[in-house]
Amino acid sequence: GPDSAGVVAHFFKGEQLGTHKAVLGNHEVMMLQVLHYLAPWNFEAPGCAWPMWHWTLQELHALREGMARYLSWDDYLVMMKGLWVAQGGYQTLTSYGMDPDNPDSWRFSPMVIEYLLNLPFYWETDGLVVTHALAQPADLGLMRQASENELSMGLEQLQALKQASHSLIWNRSLPASHPDPERQHVSGHTPLPRIRRWKLIQCVQIDTGCVYGRRLTAYCPALNQSLTVAAKRNYIPASA
Repeated sequence: GPDSAGVVAHFFKGEQLGTHKAVLGNHEVMMLQVLHYLAPWNFEAPGCAWPMWHWTLQELHALREGMARYLSWDDYLVMMKGLWVAQGGYQTLTSYGMDPDNPDSWRFSPMVIEYLLNLPFYWETDGLVVTHALAQPADLGLMRQASENELSMGLEQLQALKQASHSLIWNRSLPASHPDPERQHVSGHTPLPRIRRWKLIQCVQIDTGCVYGRRLTAYCPALNQSLTVAAKRNYIPASA
């Protein structure tokens, strides 16, 4: 949004006070991946090292999946930078007083980078688990094992962990069964005309397309009720 810096600061403060929790989403990862290649100095401070569970842009291109099958590395880099800048990166950079056209100006506080790098892929409490995108049971289970240090991290396990983390922020396919049999699952990521409750698999999707000028939705699982407010405008630039 137009005040990305303020949003990050708000949740950072809330985390310190114990009043807020945030989970990692695809736009944060897109930002980190682009910065990692075009502004690598952001990852030099203590606590800001690139984590092993994230794909770098070079690794994603080497997989030759999606558009990477058809693009050279140079073209792929241009595409990924353009996607991030067009989908919130421009507003993020300007909110921090940086020039979107000049990567040399992309110098974030280590506190911001460390905070984003350490956002969890899931958050859970009694009866509830939250991820950014729809969670497949195997991906959620693998991420739990990793967070609890129950994985022996060989090359095969590391690749599986990277795939699982990628899925938890990008997946749009409904799982065939409960992501967690003991908890209701709440996610965003996929914009829908209204909140959707999938009772058989205990999933609730709450992204109602605020970015496209529709509505912003909050959900209270304790009451099984939602609250929506109309967006002030369409936040996607006309040229995007």
